[in-house]
Amino acid sequence: MDPITLRLQEELHTQLKEESEKLGYSSRSEYIRHILQHRSQIREQLSNLSTDSVDNRTGQQEETSEIKQQIEDLEQRMEIVEESLAKNTAQRSDYREKSSAPDLDSKLEESLNNWLMREGPGSDQARSTLLNAAKILSKEGPLSTQTLKKQLYDQDTMDYNSSETMWQATIQKYHDQVPGFEKHGRGQYDFTPQKARSLLKNHKSVYEFES
Repeated sequence: MDPITLRLQEELHTQLKEESEKLGYSSRSEYIRHILQHRSQIREQLSNLSTDSVDNRTGQQEETSEIKQQIEDLEQRMEIVEESLAKNTAQRSDYREKSSAPDLDSKLEESLNNWLMREGPGSDQARSTLLNAAKILSKEGPLSTQTLKKQLYDQDTMDYNSSETMWQATIQKYHDQVPGFEKHGRGQYDFTPQKARSLLKNHKSVYEFES
């Protein structure tokens, strides 16, 4: 064998000496020869270690992304459940209010009609349709758009070419202005006499309604 002289840093020199003693080599030189003789295997092991490390990181990233997606899905489901519970609670509350409150009696009907004449549509037919909607919803509400539209059009067909024309000129345009009317979520309409009385009473001094 041809001798080779290596100049090593003191720290590396110490490390090689300690490693050779721990691994049972007779000398530091024998340990270094072993490393050099098996350098191809060492490279392969290092390459595999690097590949495994990359694969592990990739796998961890994919697993983390999957967990994040599951968390987002759960959060969306919770939001849907909470919205559904809130809607059901509101509907039950409205139902209790309506059950405990009188229906749309003649005095409230007169007050509501006065309001419509002052603040509502200019057409007598449109005002009549809104008043009919209040009567229907006070007894049967909440109702879907299609159900309420059909009932109203069956009663008020004289001045409207279609149920859609009637709907656009009355409920769709004025439901958020007429006292007592409410819209729950998408396409659910209601009328609460108790709220109508309260709102009309608050406007008494302005519109001179009878309470």
